[in-house]
Amino acid sequence: MYRGPTVALGYWNDPELTARVFRTDAQGRRTVFSGDLVRRDEKGFLYFVGRRDRVIKTMGYRVGPDEIASVLYESGQVVDAVHDMQALGA
Repeated sequence: MYRGPTVALGYWNDPELTARVFRTDAQGRRTVFSGDLVRRDEKGFLYFVGRRDRVIKTMGYRVGPDEIASVLYESGQVVDAVHDMQALGA
């Protein structure tokens, strides 16, 4: 669990996004559906493997892989970058 004054700031005054993420679960409890994808091992430990929307939040900014690839290409230092894990068969 994590909490703090800025945890849900991205949902402020955005009722559509709020309704999509803060929903009621099967037991009728208010639940946050974060979009994080995890796997559970045989001991019950959870491991983060990715995001459903392919967006990460870094230093308060939401960043997608297409934006990162664009910056890399524009730098002239990168010839090719994989930003679609499905292309890799992952």
